Amino acid sequence: METSISIVDDSPIIFDRANGITIKLKLMPLSELRPHEETIDSLVEEIARDILSKGFVRDPLIVDENTQIVLDGMHRLAALNRIDAYLAPCALIDYSSESIRIGRWIRVIRSYNPVKRENLIKYIKKLGGAGGRHKITILVEGIVHYLRYGDPHEACEVVRRIETYARSLGIEVFYESGNNISNIVGEEQISVIIIPPKLSKTDVIASVSKGKVFPPKSTRHIIPARPINLRVPLKILFTENLKEANKILVELVFKKKVVKISGGFLDEYRRYDEAIYYFHEDEAI
Repeated sequence: METSISIVDDSPIIFDRANGITIKLKLMPLSELRPHEETIDSLVEEIARDILSKGFVRDPLIVDENTQIVLDGMHRLAALNRIDAYLAPCALIDYSSESIRIGRWIRVIRSYNPVKRENLIKYIKKLGGAGGRHKITILVEGIVHYLRYGDPHEACEVVRRIETYARSLGIEVFYESGNNISNIVGEEQISVIIIPPKLSKTDVIASVSKGKVFPPKSTRHIIPARPINLRVPLKILFTENLKEANKILVELVFKKKVVKISGGFLDEYRRYDEAIYYFHEDEAI
């Protein structure tokens, strides 16, 4: 379904009434954006090379308009910083909207080596929680263990420690969305399933306000609709004339056709379960 875009305060805006979300497209200085998770250096380097090679940033970062917290796109932000860009393409939304939720990335640890599996299980059983509302649920050989912590960062760090130890043994760690948990339980060769603590928006905002960030994949922000394939040319992102750059962005947006696609869209990068607004120029999807 083709979508119309409005201009409000010199910014392109998508009003998605069906999903209860408004999306404002805007270029913002990197210095104003506030990540809430750490990044993985090898992935940042890979994305930086990809941006330089292609000459554009494909998808805008998802950012809360009120706090400038980056909800999705931490690695793109770090990559743009690495290549000394000044601006980043952003899709500004209202984080307080009930339509925006926080899910979790479940860690699924498979091992075909019984010795490695046993070592990992022994490591996990030695962990102890200090008590608190932030709960890690761990399924080990059909038995459920709980670790509780008062500090959300401490709980997320424990999840990272388990992942790190598993990888040090040569065991792979896979990530699954919470929606797939029922399909995972009972699979053969699964040694451990880790369900991280469920963070709240308050946890995220409080953390950033204190200058702290969570480990990678501590949150899975569920955005009911998002723009992709905007392809903002890199040369625009190096200009420090913010007003002129955003004027160019408006021209760029209106040169493209925007099509709304309901959940389940799969492109070359990932599967989108939520609705997306796909920007393209010539070919229909």
